This record gives sequence, C-alpha cells and structure tokens, in this order.
Amino acid sequence: MDQERTAIILHDALPMDRALELARKADAKGFWGVFMIEEAGYDTQMTLGAMALVTRQARLGSSISSIYTRTAPIYAMAANTLDALSGGRAMLGLGTSPPYFVKHWHSTEFERPVSRIKDYVRIVREILSGEKLAYEGRAVHCRDFQLAVEAPRQPIPLYVGAIGPQMIAAAGEVADGVLLSPLVSEEYLAYAVEHVQRGAAKAGRDWRAVDIAAPVITTVDTDPQRALETARSMVAYFAVVYYYDPLFTVSGYKALGEEIRRTNKEKGWLAAREVVTDELVRKFSIVGTPDDCRRRIGELRAAGLTLPVLNAPGPRRIFGQPLRVPVHAWGHSEAIVEYLP
Repeated sequence: MDQERTAIILHDALPMDRALELARKADAKGFWGVFMIEEAGYDTQMTLGAMALVTRQARLGSSISSIYTRTAPIYAMAANTLDALSGGRAMLGLGTSPPYFVKHWHSTEFERPVSRIKDYVRIVREILSGEKLAYEGRAVHCRDFQLAVEAPRQPIPLYVGAIGPQMIAAAGEVADGVLLSPLVSEEYLAYAVEHVQRGAAKAGRDWRAVDIAAPVITTVDTDPQRALETARSMVAYFAVVYYYDPLFTVSGYKALGEEIRRTNKEKGWLAAREVVTDELVRKFSIVGTPDDCRRRIGELRAAGLTLPVLNAPGPRRIFGQPLRVPVHAWGHSEAIVEYLP
C-alpha cells in the first residue's frame, strides 16, 4: 500500500453547499479520497454523486453505509452509478451502524452482523463484475440479479467498517479495506492488523493487500490548547459508548474507559468529559498545530495505518441526554483542508 495517501471524511449534516465546496478544495489540495459519514443528514450516496461532478481526482465513498437499511444490489447499483459519474473514482464503505440506529431508526433487527457483512461484500462484488448473480449466503441470498447497464471497468474498492475482532477479521477475509474506529492508538492498530491477518489467512489472501484505514478524530488549530479542548469533546463523545470497550482495553486504558462511562451514567456527559485526560486525547486522536498533526499522522502510519482519514469534530447529539457536543460550527473541516495533509 502507498504510505503517503491521506483522505478526509465529511459529515452528512454539513450544509450541502459547504460539503461540495470542501470536497472540491480537498480534491484540489491533493487529498487521495473524500469519504462521507451516513447518519441522519443528507443522503450520502446522492451527495457523493454531486461531489463527483465538482472533483477531478479524489476517490469518493461512504463511511459507512448500513447493511441493514438497503439491499446489497441497491448498494452495487449506487457504487456503479457513482463510478460512472466520477469517471472510475468510486469506493463503497459498508458496515452495520450502531444497533440503536438499526433497531429504533430503521425498525430492523440487528441480526448476524458478521455473516451479513460478508454476504453483502461478496454479493456487491459479484454484481459489479457484470455477471448474473446466484448467491446463497449464511445471512443473505440473491438470485438472478444482473446489472442492466455497463459494469465498472475496474474493480471498485469495498471497505468494511469494523471495531471488534470478528468484524475486523471479516474485513481481512472478504474486503479491500477496513475502516476502523474514530479513536485509534498504536496498540489498537497492532490489534487490528493481527485480526486482519487472521481473516486474510482464512481466505488464503495476502493481508498486505487490505487497506488499514480509520476516520481518526482530527483537530488542527494554530492554538494547540484550543485544538486539545475541541478534541477532548469528541473523544468523550465516543468514549461513553460501550462498543468502544475493546479499543480502551487493548490500548491500556480499560479502567479509565470504565470511569468515563460510569461518570456519564451517574452524572451526565459534561461530567464524563472532564474525566478525559490530555494524555487520552493525544493518544486517541490527531490534535494540535499543523506540525503536531503531521507528526501524529506519521506515528500512526508507522504503527500500521495505511490510510489516515481525517475526521473533523462537529456538533452531535448525545443520545439519551438533552445536549449536543459543544463544538459550535463545522469550521474544523475547513481547517483540515487548509492546513493538512
């Protein structure tokens, strides 16, 4: 893998005109790719299509689209459409989405996630080959589907969003890349590489062909303390969620992670935020001046991150609590494009 690629990820709640302008600027600046989060804002696939028309070189893809909200053929059609609009620059990131989103937003049962993601990747890849599909998987089947338009001339890279060991191994087994947690440490990267290797070995693949990517929380500012405080809010936002436990455990912060979650439960998110130490912020994010951020990106590359995806903080709702993360604007995305990579 080329060790010098850098991508940016944009939130789906960005104002549309700003999202398109940021994609255009990131493309002109030389970012390798532009990913889009999919939560509850503008439709990710449609926005990526619009971005294809204002960019020229950058890869474009979702990070991540849920395997519980659309069928695999729909994703294959979306990826093929984006590839046609962009002149061969499409990517597709698939994942489960949080169980809460799946159950309560989309009224769907969160079942057999690992088997389902493998089936989706295999189905999408086969559809994009242009052949008629006859697939019977452990969680999903698809028969007699074939694209009615020209298939992509080159394979479209397929990424799997993963945090825990089984899903990371699944990415190593079937995908072109893995998109890890927004919180990343050297220890967690070693853990991820280990499980990518296990999955790749099961499939008889060379694990080095699997892109190790992560949408790492990134706050760049000429004032390093201001950058640190903004990043602290985002680290706290993710730290209170139970499914990030493996990251804290393998990184040597199990007790601190438990304290953050306990404080959130007993006193609320604002109190939990104060438990997040400077050390933890610097460990799990890319933060500080432009030089600080470039140094940290280099450290993460050396630890096995083949594709840093710079992830700007923004206002987000704390689920179950009547407040938002105290990041008052989307200006951090502009800062990333201005100062980095």
